[in-house]
Amino acid sequence: MASCLQKMLCLVALASSAIAGYVCSDGYTIKPGEPLCATAYEAGCSKNTCCNSPKTCADYSGAWIVAQAVNGGCHENNAKYFFDRKKLATTVASPYKNPEIKASCCTAYSSARCSDWAGVYGCATGTTLQKNNAAAPDGANGKQFSALAKFREKCCTATPKTCANWSGLWIVAQAVNGGCHENNAKYFFDRKKLATTVASPYKTPEIKAACCTAYSSARCSDWVGVYGCATGTVLQQDNAAAPDGTNGKSFSALAKFREKCCATPPTPPKKCSDYSVAWIVAQAANGGCHENGNKAFFDRKKLAMTVASPQGKAEITSACCTAYSSAKCSDWAGVYGCASGTVIQPADAAAPDGSDGKTFSALAKFRQVCCKAPMRCSAYTGTQTSGAIMHVASLWVAVIAVIAIWVL
Repeated sequence: MASCLQKMLCLVALASSAIAGYVCSDGYTIKPGEPLCATAYEAGCSKNTCCNSPKTCADYSGAWIVAQAVNGGCHENNAKYFFDRKKLATTVASPYKNPEIKASCCTAYSSARCSDWAGVYGCATGTTLQKNNAAAPDGANGKQFSALAKFREKCCTATPKTCANWSGLWIVAQAVNGGCHENNAKYFFDRKKLATTVASPYKTPEIKAACCTAYSSARCSDWVGVYGCATGTVLQQDNAAAPDGTNGKSFSALAKFREKCCATPPTPPKKCSDYSVAWIVAQAANGGCHENGNKAFFDRKKLAMTVASPQGKAEITSACCTAYSSAKCSDWAGVYGCASGTVIQPADAAAPDGSDGKTFSALAKFRQVCCKAPMRCSAYTGTQTSGAIMHVASLWVAVIAVIAIWVL
C-alpha cells in the first residue's frame, strides 16, 4: 500500500509541475523569446502579455480573395468553394498553411447564402436582398448562377412600403384637415410608426390603418414641435398625453400639456469625481484632504463614490479621502516611479515612511516597496490563482478517492 501511495503522490507532483509556464489556449501561441507578465505576480500574466493573438481568416482574406479570381485560394484544383467573408473572425489553426486556411475560411458554394454574392450580383430597383436566404448557384461550373434572373429569383423580394414613404405628404395634408385628419377624424400621422409596413394596394385606407393613431392614445413624444417644456424641466416622452381640447386634437392650454408631459429632472448624486480637480489642487497647498495636518490624500480610486448631503467638507473628506497609512502603490502614480526593468505593483500596500507621514523618505524606499522585476511567463505556475489551486486540489481529491476505494 505504501508503494502505491508513493506512486500516486509522485503523479500529483508531476501533474502540478506540468502547469509551469503560462499556457496559451484558444489558438493563441506563446510569444517568442522570454515574454514578461505585467507585474511580478501571476495575476499579471495573461494572454495579452504572454501570447500572440491567433491568426484568423481576416489575415488571409485579401490575398485569398484575389487568388480565387484566378482559380487559386479556395478555387484551387477546381474546388467548388469560396472564401467566406462571414468567417473573417474564425481562428486558423497552426501551422497556418493552405489546408488549415481552407478548413477554416472556405465554404462550399452549395452552402452559399445570398449575402455571399454581394458585389457579384445585385437586386433590381424596388427589391431588397434577402441576405440569409440559401443561394446555391445553378450554373454548370457550380460556382455561379446561369443568369442574373436566377440569382434574383432566390435572393430578391419586393421592398415593402412603409409609413416613411408617405410621411412628408400626409403630415403636410394633416395641417389642412387631410391625411389622418380627413373627415374630421381625431387621428394623427404617427412618426413612431415610420417603419410599419403598409399593406397593398397602398391606398388611403391601408395608409390610415398602418400609420394613423388616435389622439386619445397619444404620447408626450408625439407633441414634439407642437408644444414644449419650460426651462428647467424635461419632456417625459412615454407619458400618456391625450389632449383635453374641445376639438380632441389639441390641448386647451400649454400648461395642460406641461402638466402631463414635463417634469423637473432629479438632481444627480454628487460623486468624488465632482470635487477631484479642486481638492487635488488644494491638497498641494495643504488644503483638501491635507487640511489641518490631516495625513490623508484625495483617493482617485474613489472617484465613483457618492458624497452624502449636504456635500460639505466633512462629507467630501469622509467619502473621498484615504489615510496615507492605507495607500497602495498605484496611489503614488505621478509622484514616484520605478526604475528601468521593474514595474509597479499597483495593489501592493505602500504606506510612506517619511517623517511627515505623507511622503517616502527617499525614492529608493518607494521602489523597495512598490517596484519589482516582472514575472517571466515561463515562471508561471498557476499556484497563485484560485483556478490553479483548485486544479491541484482536485488531484489530491482524486488520490484520496483512489486510496479510499483501494482500502475498502
